[in-house]
Amino acid sequence: LVARPSRQNADPRRPEPSPLPGPVLLAQVLCAFMVLAGAGLVVRGMTSDATEEGVARLGEKERDSALAAARDHFPELSAVPDDLFFAEIVSINDYRWKIAAGTDAGHWSRLFERRGQSRSTVYGVVGSRPHPGVGLIGAHFRGSLDAVERKRPFVLVGIRNFDPQPPMNHDPLVVEGLALIPRGLEAGLPAVGEALYFPPTREALAIIGANPAE
Repeated sequence: LVARPSRQNADPRRPEPSPLPGPVLLAQVLCAFMVLAGAGLVVRGMTSDATEEGVARLGEKERDSALAAARDHFPELSAVPDDLFFAEIVSINDYRWKIAAGTDAGHWSRLFERRGQSRSTVYGVVGSRPHPGVGLIGAHFRGSLDAVERKRPFVLVGIRNFDPQPPMNHDPLVVEGLALIPRGLEAGLPAVGEALYFPPTREALAIIGANPAE
């Protein structure tokens, strides 16, 4: 599986940042958690059933359009039931990290667990302007997020990875990211032609019952 190239091409003169070593990654993670706590944001798994007041939510038409785009790009997902998908309005700001395969970040959060594949991880703010998000959602992506504009609302589509007994009771839900679809100018119509797609993680393939081999 190969990710579809982005229309936002990276500057070829700018070298690709390397994944951070474990101790540096842990320091950045701890710093981010302190900032989030100080801002009053609770890091917790949010499901597509959340009903917090003031959060702009996807309409049924927009959700259906986003899921259809993901299924069209990844035919192996065509038979996956809707309830295994996460689809929500999310903006990705500065809480993003590149983690090399096998890295031990030394942190209890599921977002920083040791995995066999290199990946990008994020905490995205759930919700959309003019309503700020009231919670965060953690997500894993196979590939770089350098082309993802900060603070721009996207529809995050991915596979729900749920743990009913997560460490420290945080992050029961993380998302195995598949697509980031910019929200279109017309309400209810995601800009699917500008979507960024990411190959499914091994964990996503295991959840849907597909062969996780590369």
